[in-house]
Amino acid sequence: MPAPEQAELPPLSDPGKDERAAKGVPVVPAFDGYRALAILAIVVFHVITNAGVTQRAGGSFAGQMIWATGPQFVDILFIVSGFVVFLPTVAQGGHFGSIGGYAIRRAARLLPAYWVSLGVMLLVMASEDGLAMPNFGSLASNFSGMQTTVQMITPQFPIGFGFDTPLWTLTLEISFYIVLPLIASAYFRRPYLGLAIALAIAVGWREAFTHIGQITEWFGIDLSPERTLSLQLNSVNQLPNWAFSFGAGMTAACTYVRLRERFEPERLERWAARALVPALLVFALFIYLAGRKAIGTDFPEGLVPSFTMRQSSFLSIGYTASLAAVMLALCMAPYRLQVPFAHPLARKLGDVSYGIYLIQEPILWFIVFHFTFPAGGGLRPAAIWLLAVIPASVLYGYLSARFLEQPIRRWARRFGRHDQAVQPPSGLRAKAQT
Repeated sequence: MPAPEQAELPPLSDPGKDERAAKGVPVVPAFDGYRALAILAIVVFHVITNAGVTQRAGGSFAGQMIWATGPQFVDILFIVSGFVVFLPTVAQGGHFGSIGGYAIRRAARLLPAYWVSLGVMLLVMASEDGLAMPNFGSLASNFSGMQTTVQMITPQFPIGFGFDTPLWTLTLEISFYIVLPLIASAYFRRPYLGLAIALAIAVGWREAFTHIGQITEWFGIDLSPERTLSLQLNSVNQLPNWAFSFGAGMTAACTYVRLRERFEPERLERWAARALVPALLVFALFIYLAGRKAIGTDFPEGLVPSFTMRQSSFLSIGYTASLAAVMLALCMAPYRLQVPFAHPLARKLGDVSYGIYLIQEPILWFIVFHFTFPAGGGLRPAAIWLLAVIPASVLYGYLSARFLEQPIRRWARRFGRHDQAVQPPSGLRAKAQT
């Protein structure tokens, strides 16, 4: 018979947020909505691309805005991860806690649902006659979660078996989870120095691979043009390239907690509302610049416009910094401004969004393999594709969260609970947002 407190939990109760709220660690509602927005934008981008919308939009203003938002909103996911995963350390005054308990929780958060989605993708591939199934190396690369890093070294093992390419983000999340315990305490003590170091890593990485041909020549290595381009494309999908995004989230967590400890909520809301206006204006400028840069390429490949924007240090860092500023200001602003992201419906969508993200490509490829949908880029083809993919993805996301993700995460919390007790400062505990 379940314990009383377990029996009272709603079906989609998030075990991480439940535990944080019970122990007084801030739970910031808008960040659930941010995650939902990012994942829906990415899924919609992939769907309308299959419907021919991006091709039809071309280099028009609409095309620029599509490329500057849909695929670029993956940045939100990394900022959210940096903020949410680092927030308990900030609330504990820099104490990270048990690495073992942390590892169990993070593995339970990502891996089971990820492995199931890979299995679904394999079933979809098996349903297509004549399609070669992945070999052992490809299976090992993808099921390990290190597929993005492996492809950087050995391109013959493609991400998501060559079909489920959005899974590149999982390697970055796992890599960040591995690095975080090593830097958490030091980052807490000097968050702005940490952000500056993250900036240097991101810019240095990007510039190094922009000139990778010249650099390898210094060491007597002669790269073919094909290998040079492969390294440049794959370098965008590595953790160092996104270090500033994760760092922006971590620094935002420090800023959020320290401001809430120092100032009254009413004053913070006024300041945040005022800061939100210039932050939005700057972010809008970078959206426009990113769209122009993304469209300004002669390469026909679908992912190359995203690559060309991220190749620019100025655009990439400016986009991330202004986006993080908007997210931080908005989550401290009055609720009426937050409501698109902090509303319970947006938060529930955020709770099931991981499954939505994982299943989008298997659904898309099943449609491609077995149905003939219009792809002219008009309103009708876009509507047909969206109606075929979005409801099915949301349903899968709900079922995954309800029957797979949340039960496993609750088990992981119980298993590792004795390893890490969260005790935030008393002043913050009274202000915790639930």
